[in-house]
Amino acid sequence: MSSWRDADETESLPRFGRHPRGVFLLSLVEFCERFSFYGLSGLLILYLVAPLGAGGLGVERAHALEIVGAFGGATFGAPAVGGWIAGRFWGERRAIGRGGVLILLGHILLGLQPLIPQTSRLTGLIAALGLIVIGTGLLKASISSIIGGLYGPRSEAREMGFVIFTVGVWMGSLLAGPIVGTLGEMVSWHVGFLAAGAGMAVAQGLYAVFARRLLGSVGMQPNWKAGANWRGASGNAAGSPRDGLLLIAVFSLFTMIYSLAFFQFSGSLSLYLSTKVDRSIGGFTIPVTWFLSISNLAFIVLAPAAAILMAGSGRRGFGVLAKQALGLVAIGIAFAGFRLSIGVSEHALALMLFGYILMGLSDALIWPPQLNAITLFAPRATSMVLGLFLMAASVGIFFTGFVANLLSPSGDFRQLFTLLSVLMLLCAGLMMPVRKILSRRFGVAL
Repeated sequence: MSSWRDADETESLPRFGRHPRGVFLLSLVEFCERFSFYGLSGLLILYLVAPLGAGGLGVERAHALEIVGAFGGATFGAPAVGGWIAGRFWGERRAIGRGGVLILLGHILLGLQPLIPQTSRLTGLIAALGLIVIGTGLLKASISSIIGGLYGPRSEAREMGFVIFTVGVWMGSLLAGPIVGTLGEMVSWHVGFLAAGAGMAVAQGLYAVFARRLLGSVGMQPNWKAGANWRGASGNAAGSPRDGLLLIAVFSLFTMIYSLAFFQFSGSLSLYLSTKVDRSIGGFTIPVTWFLSISNLAFIVLAPAAAILMAGSGRRGFGVLAKQALGLVAIGIAFAGFRLSIGVSEHALALMLFGYILMGLSDALIWPPQLNAITLFAPRATSMVLGLFLMAASVGIFFTGFVANLLSPSGDFRQLFTLLSVLMLLCAGLMMPVRKILSRRFGVAL
Protein backbone atom coordinates (compact mmCIF):
# COMPACT_ATOMS: atom_id res chain seq x y z
CA MET A 1 0.00 0.00 0.00
CA SER A 2 1.10 3.52 -0.56
CA SER A 3 2.73 4.96 2.52
CA TRP A 4 0.88 7.11 5.00
CA ARG A 5 3.26 9.97 4.27
CA ASP A 6 1.23 10.39 1.04
CA ALA A 7 -1.73 11.61 3.11
CA ASP A 8 -1.42 15.18 1.80
CA GLU A 9 -1.66 13.92 -1.77
CA THR A 10 -4.68 11.74 -1.04
CA GLU A 11 -6.46 14.75 0.45
CA SER A 12 -5.96 16.61 -2.85
CA LEU A 13 -7.48 13.85 -4.99
CA PRO A 14 -10.99 14.41 -6.45
CA ARG A 15 -13.61 13.61 -3.81
CA PHE A 16 -17.28 12.82 -3.54
CA GLY A 17 -18.42 13.82 -0.07
CA ARG A 18 -16.01 12.33 2.48
CA HIS A 19 -14.69 9.74 0.04
CA PRO A 20 -12.03 9.95 -2.68
CA ARG A 21 -13.58 9.32 -6.08
CA GLY A 22 -10.92 6.68 -6.65
CA VAL A 23 -12.83 4.50 -4.20
CA PHE A 24 -15.78 4.47 -6.58
CA LEU A 25 -13.53 3.71 -9.57
CA LEU A 26 -11.95 0.75 -7.80
CA SER A 27 -15.37 -0.39 -6.64
CA LEU A 28 -16.53 -0.38 -10.29
CA VAL A 29 -13.45 -2.37 -11.35
CA GLU A 30 -14.06 -4.90 -8.60
CA PHE A 31 -17.77 -4.94 -9.52
CA CYS A 32 -16.86 -6.10 -13.02
CA GLU A 33 -14.23 -8.56 -11.83
CA ARG A 34 -16.61 -10.14 -9.32
CA PHE A 35 -19.35 -10.24 -11.97
CA SER A 36 -17.07 -12.45 -14.04
CA PHE A 37 -15.81 -14.52 -11.10
CA TYR A 38 -19.17 -15.27 -9.50
CA GLY A 39 -20.76 -15.86 -12.88
CA LEU A 40 -18.13 -18.53 -13.49
CA SER A 41 -18.39 -19.90 -9.93
CA GLY A 42 -22.14 -20.37 -10.25
CA LEU A 43 -21.87 -22.23 -13.55
CA LEU A 44 -18.70 -24.26 -13.03
CA ILE A 45 -20.04 -27.19 -10.98
CA LEU A 46 -23.16 -27.42 -13.16
CA TYR A 47 -21.08 -27.40 -16.36
CA LEU A 48 -18.70 -30.04 -15.03
CA VAL A 49 -21.41 -32.55 -14.02
CA ALA A 50 -23.73 -31.90 -17.00
CA PRO A 51 -23.70 -34.85 -19.43
CA LEU A 52 -21.88 -34.55 -22.73
CA GLY A 53 -25.18 -34.54 -24.59
CA ALA A 54 -26.21 -31.39 -22.69
CA GLY A 55 -22.99 -29.58 -23.59
CA GLY A 56 -21.25 -30.32 -20.29
CA LEU A 57 -18.13 -32.30 -19.51
CA GLY A 58 -19.78 -35.30 -17.81
CA VAL A 59 -17.34 -35.27 -14.88
CA GLU A 60 -18.16 -37.46 -11.87
CA ARG A 61 -19.72 -35.59 -8.94
CA ALA A 62 -16.84 -36.24 -6.50
CA HIS A 63 -14.19 -35.14 -9.00
CA ALA A 64 -16.22 -32.07 -9.94
CA LEU A 65 -16.43 -30.99 -6.28
CA GLU A 66 -12.65 -31.36 -5.96
CA ILE A 67 -12.05 -29.22 -9.07
CA VAL A 68 -14.39 -26.50 -7.82
CA GLY A 69 -12.79 -26.51 -4.36
CA ALA A 70 -9.28 -26.41 -5.79
CA PHE A 71 -10.18 -23.54 -8.14
CA GLY A 72 -11.82 -21.52 -5.38
CA GLY A 73 -8.95 -22.16 -2.97
CA ALA A 74 -6.30 -21.29 -5.54
CA THR A 75 -8.15 -18.13 -6.52
CA PHE A 76 -8.20 -16.87 -2.95
CA GLY A 77 -4.68 -18.07 -2.16
CA ALA A 78 -2.99 -16.60 -5.23
CA PRO A 79 -3.12 -13.01 -3.87
CA ALA A 80 -0.45 -13.97 -1.33
CA VAL A 81 1.97 -14.38 -4.25
CA GLY A 82 0.39 -11.59 -6.30
CA GLY A 83 0.62 -9.20 -3.35
CA TRP A 84 4.32 -10.01 -2.97
CA ILE A 85 4.94 -9.37 -6.69
CA ALA A 86 3.04 -6.08 -6.51
CA GLY A 87 4.82 -4.99 -3.35
CA ARG A 88 8.30 -6.06 -4.39
CA PHE A 89 8.44 -5.36 -8.13
CA TRP A 90 5.48 -3.82 -9.97
CA GLY A 91 3.41 -1.74 -7.57
CA GLU A 92 -0.30 -2.34 -7.06
CA ARG A 93 -1.45 -0.29 -10.04
CA ARG A 94 0.48 -2.32 -12.64
CA ALA A 95 -0.51 -5.58 -10.94
CA ILE A 96 -4.19 -4.66 -11.28
CA GLY A 97 -3.86 -3.91 -15.00
CA ARG A 98 -1.88 -7.03 -15.86
CA GLY A 99 -4.00 -9.27 -13.69
CA GLY A 100 -7.16 -8.04 -15.38
CA VAL A 101 -5.80 -8.95 -18.82
CA LEU A 102 -5.08 -12.53 -17.68
CA ILE A 103 -8.57 -12.91 -16.22
CA LEU A 104 -10.10 -11.68 -19.47
CA LEU A 105 -8.03 -14.17 -21.51
CA GLY A 106 -9.14 -17.01 -19.23
CA HIS A 107 -12.81 -16.23 -19.78
CA ILE A 108 -12.34 -15.96 -23.53
CA LEU A 109 -10.73 -19.42 -23.53
CA LEU A 110 -13.69 -20.80 -21.57
CA GLY A 111 -16.10 -19.28 -24.08
CA LEU A 112 -14.22 -20.93 -26.94
CA GLN A 113 -14.50 -24.43 -25.45
CA PRO A 114 -16.79 -25.69 -28.26
CA LEU A 115 -13.91 -25.13 -30.71
CA ILE A 116 -11.70 -27.53 -28.71
CA PRO A 117 -11.89 -31.30 -29.43
CA GLN A 118 -14.13 -33.11 -26.94
CA THR A 119 -11.26 -35.15 -25.50
CA SER A 120 -9.23 -32.00 -24.75
CA ARG A 121 -11.94 -29.80 -23.25
CA LEU A 122 -11.17 -30.64 -19.64
CA THR A 123 -7.53 -29.72 -20.28
CA GLY A 124 -8.64 -26.46 -21.90
CA LEU A 125 -10.87 -25.75 -18.91
CA ILE A 126 -7.99 -26.26 -16.47
CA ALA A 127 -5.76 -23.95 -18.54
CA ALA A 128 -8.45 -21.24 -18.56
CA LEU A 129 -8.98 -21.57 -14.81
CA GLY A 130 -5.21 -21.28 -14.35
CA LEU A 131 -5.14 -17.94 -16.17
CA ILE A 132 -8.00 -16.67 -14.01
CA VAL A 133 -6.24 -17.80 -10.82
CA ILE A 134 -3.00 -15.99 -11.74
CA GLY A 135 -4.83 -12.85 -12.82
CA THR A 136 -6.94 -12.76 -9.67
CA GLY A 137 -3.82 -13.22 -7.58
CA LEU A 138 -2.32 -10.08 -9.09
CA LEU A 139 -5.49 -8.01 -8.85
CA LYS A 140 -7.19 -8.99 -5.60
CA ALA A 141 -4.80 -7.97 -2.80
CA SER A 142 -3.59 -4.92 -4.71
CA ILE A 143 -6.98 -3.34 -5.23
CA SER A 144 -7.95 -3.66 -1.55
CA SER A 145 -4.59 -2.22 -0.55
CA ILE A 146 -5.08 0.90 -2.68
CA ILE A 147 -8.48 1.47 -1.05
CA GLY A 148 -6.76 1.68 2.34
CA GLY A 149 -4.10 4.01 0.90
CA LEU A 150 -6.72 6.52 -0.24
CA TYR A 151 -7.65 7.33 3.37
CA GLY A 152 -5.63 8.77 6.21
CA PRO A 153 -4.96 6.43 9.16
CA ARG A 154 -7.34 8.37 11.41
CA SER A 155 -10.11 8.86 8.87
CA GLU A 156 -13.52 7.99 10.27
CA ALA A 157 -14.69 7.27 6.71
CA ARG A 158 -12.28 4.33 6.25
CA GLU A 159 -14.62 1.50 7.19
CA MET A 160 -17.49 2.99 5.20
CA GLY A 161 -15.05 3.23 2.28
CA PHE A 162 -14.49 -0.50 2.54
CA VAL A 163 -18.24 -1.01 2.77
CA ILE A 164 -18.68 0.95 -0.50
CA PHE A 165 -15.96 -1.18 -2.07
CA THR A 166 -17.44 -4.43 -0.79
CA VAL A 167 -20.93 -3.47 -1.89
CA GLY A 168 -19.41 -3.01 -5.36
CA VAL A 169 -18.04 -6.55 -5.05
CA TRP A 170 -21.42 -7.99 -4.20
CA MET A 171 -23.34 -5.86 -6.70
CA GLY A 172 -21.24 -7.55 -9.39
CA SER A 173 -21.97 -10.97 -7.98
CA LEU A 174 -25.65 -10.05 -7.56
CA LEU A 175 -26.01 -9.45 -11.30
CA ALA A 176 -23.86 -12.45 -12.21
CA GLY A 177 -26.63 -14.93 -11.42
CA PRO A 178 -29.48 -13.31 -13.39
CA ILE A 179 -27.22 -12.54 -16.38
CA VAL A 180 -24.34 -15.04 -16.57
CA GLY A 181 -26.21 -17.81 -14.79
CA THR A 182 -29.37 -17.45 -16.86
CA LEU A 183 -27.44 -17.42 -20.13
CA GLY A 184 -25.37 -20.41 -19.05
CA GLU A 185 -28.24 -22.56 -17.75
CA MET A 186 -30.88 -21.65 -20.35
CA VAL A 187 -28.93 -20.80 -23.52
CA SER A 188 -25.43 -22.30 -23.51
CA TRP A 189 -22.70 -22.80 -20.94
CA HIS A 190 -20.21 -21.11 -23.25
CA VAL A 191 -22.40 -18.08 -23.87
CA GLY A 192 -22.51 -17.68 -20.10
CA PHE A 193 -18.73 -17.85 -19.88
CA LEU A 194 -18.33 -15.20 -22.58
CA ALA A 195 -20.83 -12.96 -20.80
CA ALA A 196 -18.72 -13.28 -17.66
CA GLY A 197 -15.66 -12.24 -19.65
CA ALA A 198 -17.48 -9.14 -20.88
CA GLY A 199 -17.42 -7.88 -17.29
CA MET A 200 -13.63 -7.95 -17.24
CA ALA A 201 -13.44 -6.17 -20.59
CA VAL A 202 -15.50 -3.32 -19.11
CA ALA A 203 -13.31 -3.26 -16.01
CA GLN A 204 -10.12 -2.96 -18.02
CA GLY A 205 -11.52 -0.07 -20.04
CA LEU A 206 -12.66 1.85 -16.95
CA TYR A 207 -9.34 1.37 -15.22
CA ALA A 208 -7.25 2.44 -18.23
CA VAL A 209 -9.25 5.64 -18.72
CA PHE A 210 -9.71 6.92 -15.15
CA ALA A 211 -6.96 5.50 -12.89
CA ARG A 212 -4.32 8.18 -13.38
CA ARG A 213 -6.69 11.10 -12.70
CA LEU A 214 -8.56 9.63 -9.73
CA LEU A 215 -5.78 7.70 -7.95
CA GLY A 216 -2.82 10.03 -8.44
CA SER A 217 0.38 8.21 -7.56
CA VAL A 218 -1.18 5.93 -4.93
CA GLY A 219 -0.04 2.36 -5.57
CA MET A 220 2.37 3.24 -8.37
CA GLN A 221 5.55 2.32 -6.50
CA PRO A 222 6.39 -1.04 -4.91
CA ASN A 223 5.86 -0.95 -1.14
CA TRP A 224 9.50 -1.40 -0.31
CA LYS A 225 10.44 1.65 -2.36
CA ALA A 226 7.65 3.69 -0.83
CA GLY A 227 9.35 3.23 2.54
CA ALA A 228 6.28 3.31 4.76
CA ASN A 229 6.90 2.47 8.40
CA TRP A 230 4.78 0.70 10.97
CA ARG A 231 4.32 3.51 13.45
CA GLY A 232 3.07 5.87 10.77
CA ALA A 233 0.80 3.20 9.36
CA SER A 234 -0.74 2.13 12.62
CA GLY A 235 -2.84 5.28 13.03
CA ASN A 236 -5.44 4.66 15.72
CA ALA A 237 -4.34 1.08 16.18
CA ALA A 238 -3.16 0.21 19.64
CA GLY A 239 -0.35 -2.19 20.43
CA SER A 240 2.93 -3.12 18.79
CA PRO A 241 3.43 -4.38 15.23
CA ARG A 242 3.58 -7.91 16.63
CA ASP A 243 0.25 -7.39 18.38
CA GLY A 244 -1.30 -6.20 15.12
CA LEU A 245 -0.11 -9.29 13.27
CA LEU A 246 -1.39 -11.47 16.13
CA LEU A 247 -4.86 -9.96 15.77
CA ILE A 248 -4.80 -10.51 12.00
CA ALA A 249 -3.67 -14.12 12.53
CA VAL A 250 -6.55 -14.76 14.94
CA PHE A 251 -9.35 -13.54 12.74
CA SER A 252 -7.68 -15.11 9.69
CA LEU A 253 -7.92 -18.49 11.44
CA PHE A 254 -11.61 -18.05 12.10
CA THR A 255 -12.14 -16.77 8.54
CA MET A 256 -10.55 -19.97 7.23
CA ILE A 257 -13.14 -22.01 9.13
CA TYR A 258 -15.95 -19.67 8.05
CA SER A 259 -14.90 -20.06 4.40
CA LEU A 260 -15.24 -23.84 4.66
CA ALA A 261 -18.98 -23.25 5.14
CA PHE A 262 -19.70 -20.17 3.05
CA PHE A 263 -18.05 -21.39 -0.15
CA GLN A 264 -20.15 -24.52 -0.25
CA PHE A 265 -22.35 -22.29 -2.42
CA SER A 266 -20.25 -23.14 -5.48
CA GLY A 267 -20.25 -26.88 -4.81
CA SER A 268 -22.50 -28.90 -2.52
CA LEU A 269 -25.21 -26.25 -2.13
CA SER A 270 -25.53 -25.89 -5.92
CA LEU A 271 -25.72 -29.67 -6.35
CA TYR A 272 -28.29 -29.94 -3.56
CA LEU A 273 -30.45 -27.22 -5.10
CA SER A 274 -30.22 -28.70 -8.59
CA THR A 275 -31.08 -32.28 -7.59
CA LYS A 276 -33.01 -32.27 -4.29
CA VAL A 277 -35.04 -29.05 -4.00
CA ASP A 278 -38.23 -28.18 -5.86
CA ARG A 279 -37.41 -24.67 -7.08
CA SER A 280 -40.73 -24.07 -8.83
CA ILE A 281 -42.87 -21.03 -8.10
CA GLY A 282 -46.02 -21.18 -10.16
CA GLY A 283 -44.86 -22.34 -13.56
CA PHE A 284 -41.33 -20.92 -13.23
CA THR A 285 -38.30 -22.86 -11.98
CA ILE A 286 -35.71 -20.64 -10.32
CA PRO A 287 -32.25 -21.22 -11.85
CA VAL A 288 -29.70 -22.56 -9.37
CA THR A 289 -27.34 -19.67 -10.10
CA TRP A 290 -29.91 -17.14 -8.86
CA PHE A 291 -29.66 -18.31 -5.25
CA LEU A 292 -26.24 -16.75 -4.70
CA SER A 293 -27.70 -13.47 -5.94
CA ILE A 294 -30.19 -13.66 -3.05
CA SER A 295 -27.27 -13.84 -0.62
CA ASN A 296 -25.56 -10.96 -2.38
CA LEU A 297 -28.70 -8.83 -2.30
CA ALA A 298 -28.93 -9.40 1.44
CA PHE A 299 -25.31 -8.28 1.79
CA ILE A 300 -25.90 -5.12 -0.26
CA VAL A 301 -28.88 -4.17 1.89
CA LEU A 302 -27.40 -5.14 5.25
CA ALA A 303 -23.71 -4.14 4.98
CA PRO A 304 -24.21 -0.34 4.89
CA ALA A 305 -26.88 -0.61 7.59
CA ALA A 306 -24.51 -2.62 9.78
CA ALA A 307 -21.68 -0.12 9.26
CA ILE A 308 -23.95 2.83 10.16
CA LEU A 309 -25.47 1.14 13.22
CA MET A 310 -22.06 0.03 14.44
CA ALA A 311 -20.16 3.26 13.68
CA GLY A 312 -17.94 3.88 16.67
CA SER A 313 -19.03 0.54 18.11
CA GLY A 314 -15.43 -0.35 18.96
CA ARG A 315 -15.55 2.31 21.67
CA ARG A 316 -18.77 0.74 22.99
CA GLY A 317 -17.32 -2.76 23.16
CA PHE A 318 -18.32 -4.10 19.73
CA GLY A 319 -15.23 -4.39 17.55
CA VAL A 320 -14.00 -6.53 14.68
CA LEU A 321 -13.90 -9.83 16.61
CA ALA A 322 -17.38 -9.35 18.06
CA LYS A 323 -18.71 -8.74 14.55
CA GLN A 324 -16.97 -11.87 13.33
CA ALA A 325 -18.57 -13.91 16.12
CA LEU A 326 -22.01 -12.66 15.08
CA GLY A 327 -21.21 -13.54 11.46
CA LEU A 328 -20.34 -17.09 12.50
CA VAL A 329 -23.63 -17.36 14.38
CA ALA A 330 -25.54 -16.20 11.30
CA ILE A 331 -23.98 -18.76 8.97
CA GLY A 332 -24.36 -21.47 11.61
CA ILE A 333 -28.10 -20.82 11.70
CA ALA A 334 -28.16 -20.77 7.88
CA PHE A 335 -26.75 -24.30 7.68
CA ALA A 336 -29.17 -25.44 10.35
CA GLY A 337 -31.91 -24.22 8.00
CA PHE A 338 -30.34 -26.09 5.08
CA ARG A 339 -30.34 -29.27 7.17
CA LEU A 340 -34.00 -28.80 8.14
CA SER A 341 -34.92 -28.40 4.47
CA ILE A 342 -34.02 -32.05 3.84
CA GLY A 343 -37.16 -34.14 4.11
CA VAL A 344 -39.63 -31.24 4.28
CA SER A 345 -40.22 -30.65 0.59
CA GLU A 346 -43.12 -28.25 1.10
CA HIS A 347 -40.90 -25.85 3.09
CA ALA A 348 -37.50 -26.63 1.54
CA LEU A 349 -37.46 -23.66 -0.83
CA ALA A 350 -38.38 -21.18 1.93
CA LEU A 351 -35.68 -22.60 4.22
CA MET A 352 -33.07 -22.36 1.47
CA LEU A 353 -34.02 -18.75 0.75
CA PHE A 354 -33.83 -17.91 4.47
CA GLY A 355 -30.42 -19.58 4.71
CA TYR A 356 -29.00 -17.65 1.77
CA ILE A 357 -30.19 -14.36 3.30
CA LEU A 358 -28.35 -15.27 6.52
CA MET A 359 -25.23 -16.02 4.48
CA GLY A 360 -25.40 -12.47 3.14
CA LEU A 361 -25.73 -11.15 6.70
CA SER A 362 -22.71 -13.17 7.83
CA ASP A 363 -20.56 -11.70 5.06
CA ALA A 364 -21.72 -8.17 5.96
CA LEU A 365 -20.51 -8.73 9.53
CA ILE A 366 -17.19 -10.33 8.61
CA TRP A 367 -15.54 -8.93 5.47
CA PRO A 368 -15.72 -5.09 5.65
CA PRO A 369 -14.50 -4.83 9.28
CA GLN A 370 -11.66 -7.26 8.60
CA LEU A 371 -10.45 -5.52 5.44
CA ASN A 372 -10.47 -2.25 7.34
CA ALA A 373 -8.60 -3.77 10.31
CA ILE A 374 -5.92 -5.32 8.10
CA THR A 375 -5.01 -2.07 6.36
CA LEU A 376 -4.99 -0.30 9.75
CA PHE A 377 -2.99 -2.85 11.77
CA ALA A 378 -0.73 -4.33 9.08
CA PRO A 379 2.87 -3.20 8.64
CA ARG A 380 4.13 -1.50 5.49
CA ALA A 381 3.73 -4.56 3.21
CA THR A 382 -0.05 -4.31 3.28
CA SER A 383 -0.56 -6.02 -0.09
CA MET A 384 1.32 -9.07 1.07
CA VAL A 385 -0.50 -9.20 4.42
CA LEU A 386 -3.83 -8.96 2.62
CA GLY A 387 -2.66 -11.77 0.36
CA LEU A 388 -1.79 -13.93 3.36
CA PHE A 389 -5.20 -13.21 4.88
CA LEU A 390 -6.85 -14.37 1.66
CA MET A 391 -4.61 -17.44 1.66
CA ALA A 392 -6.05 -18.38 5.06
CA ALA A 393 -9.52 -18.17 3.54
CA SER A 394 -8.27 -20.21 0.58
CA VAL A 395 -7.37 -23.14 2.83
CA GLY A 396 -10.97 -23.39 3.96
CA ILE A 397 -12.24 -23.05 0.39
CA PHE A 398 -9.81 -25.68 -0.91
CA PHE A 399 -11.23 -28.26 1.50
CA THR A 400 -14.89 -27.55 0.67
CA GLY A 401 -14.96 -30.31 -1.95
CA PHE A 402 -13.02 -32.76 0.23
CA VAL A 403 -15.33 -32.24 3.21
CA ALA A 404 -18.45 -32.48 1.01
CA ASN A 405 -17.24 -35.76 -0.48
CA LEU A 406 -16.28 -37.13 2.93
CA LEU A 407 -19.59 -36.33 4.61
CA SER A 408 -21.97 -36.81 1.67
CA PRO A 409 -20.48 -39.59 -0.48
CA SER A 410 -23.89 -40.68 -1.77
CA GLY A 411 -25.30 -37.20 -2.31
CA ASP A 412 -27.11 -37.10 1.05
CA PHE A 413 -26.12 -33.76 2.59
CA ARG A 414 -27.55 -34.27 6.10
CA GLN A 415 -24.21 -34.89 7.82
CA LEU A 416 -22.44 -32.11 5.91
CA PHE A 417 -24.98 -29.41 6.76
CA THR A 418 -25.24 -30.55 10.39
CA LEU A 419 -21.48 -30.57 10.97
CA LEU A 420 -20.98 -27.16 9.37
CA SER A 421 -23.79 -25.64 11.46
CA VAL A 422 -22.37 -27.01 14.71
CA LEU A 423 -18.81 -26.03 13.77
CA MET A 424 -19.76 -22.41 13.01
CA LEU A 425 -21.68 -22.03 16.30
CA LEU A 426 -18.83 -23.58 18.31
CA CYS A 427 -16.33 -21.20 16.70
CA ALA A 428 -18.58 -18.25 17.56
CA GLY A 429 -18.57 -19.37 21.20
CA LEU A 430 -14.79 -19.83 21.19
CA MET A 431 -14.33 -16.36 19.74
CA MET A 432 -15.68 -14.67 22.87
CA PRO A 433 -12.91 -15.65 25.36
CA VAL A 434 -10.27 -15.05 22.65
CA ARG A 435 -11.75 -11.60 22.07
CA LYS A 436 -11.66 -10.83 25.78
CA ILE A 437 -7.97 -11.74 26.04
CA LEU A 438 -6.97 -9.71 22.98
CA SER A 439 -9.08 -6.71 24.00
CA ARG A 440 -7.28 -6.62 27.33
CA ARG A 441 -3.91 -6.83 25.55
CA PHE A 442 -4.75 -4.00 23.12
CA GLY A 443 -6.56 -1.85 25.64
CA VAL A 444 -9.52 -1.42 23.25
CA ALA A 445 -12.67 -3.42 22.62
CA LEU A 446 -12.24 -5.87 19.78
